[in-house]
Amino acid sequence: MNKTALLYLSFGGPNTDDEILPFMENVTRGRNIPKERLVEVSKHYYLFGGKSPINEINLDIIERLKTALKERGLLVDVYFGNRNWEPYVKDAISQIERDGHSDFYYFATSAYSSYSGCRQYREDVARSIGENTSSLEAKKLPHFYNRKGFLEPFIDDIVAKVASLELPFEEIEICYSAHSVPISMVEASFYSQQLEQAISYIHRKVSDILGFDISHARVYQSRSGPPNQPWLEPDISDHMASLQGKKGVISVPVGFISDHMEVIYDLDTLAKENAEKLNLKYLRVSTPSSSRLFVEMIVDLLEEEMDPSIQRRTIAEVGEPFETCGPRCCLVQRPSN
Repeated sequence: MNKTALLYLSFGGPNTDDEILPFMENVTRGRNIPKERLVEVSKHYYLFGGKSPINEINLDIIERLKTALKERGLLVDVYFGNRNWEPYVKDAISQIERDGHSDFYYFATSAYSSYSGCRQYREDVARSIGENTSSLEAKKLPHFYNRKGFLEPFIDDIVAKVASLELPFEEIEICYSAHSVPISMVEASFYSQQLEQAISYIHRKVSDILGFDISHARVYQSRSGPPNQPWLEPDISDHMASLQGKKGVISVPVGFISDHMEVIYDLDTLAKENAEKLNLKYLRVSTPSSSRLFVEMIVDLLEEEMDPSIQRRTIAEVGEPFETCGPRCCLVQRPSN
């Protein structure tokens, strides 16, 4: 039996101090970001030894994914590629072809649709195939904002964190946090709608378990655009500052799959410091990537694409994914595209 090829496709991150600025330049290429801004953001990485945790997290996920695929009886060669740092997606695709595959599936580590969360990955794959002058065919696995493997780990840990705060439910605020993006990107995608569907499902389940509807809000983090460009708001710290009668905050990184830099800096460091200044108890919910459910979800996505007769394991009340992306889906006009 021929093996299937699966590319695990992520954002990437630096491993040493010397790699930080070149990595930031890769991330912002074509966006005319001043070098002074890149240097400022680079300081976030220096706080954690100059190394992003994302690479080790991804390697761990991949090893667990390989095990889960074998347990499911699927013969799959798994490859690792990044958009912005080594191992680059182009090199991973070259290896896929050298290994004799004529096509491959790829899993992008973003649960939601948007330019930066989906289309940009698709563009990078298409560009890499073109640069390799390859005849490879690639198929992206669907978004997974409506999958239990992504949502259930949040639910379990929110309930645990509520208990850990040891506060009356009325004095707690749950902040569901996602990456802020420009309004122009929101208008070209279903990012906002999918976030709302995921949050509504999670919070409804939490409320059912607790027997109480704790106050909650959708908030954002990690804004990087110029002040005159409208982005999604409110920022989590601004929202916390507006709270009345609350003594504790639980932040839920619902826009992220793992504890990478934007989680450990923007939530664990910056938001936590601001909460302490406001005399608020603060706890952050774990991301789902360490859960077995998350890895099993990736296997489900691949299995369903390989065999269309298998019923998709989506949560119908959250929303059905689009089977295909249209030519202008999530398209944001930028000089680079």
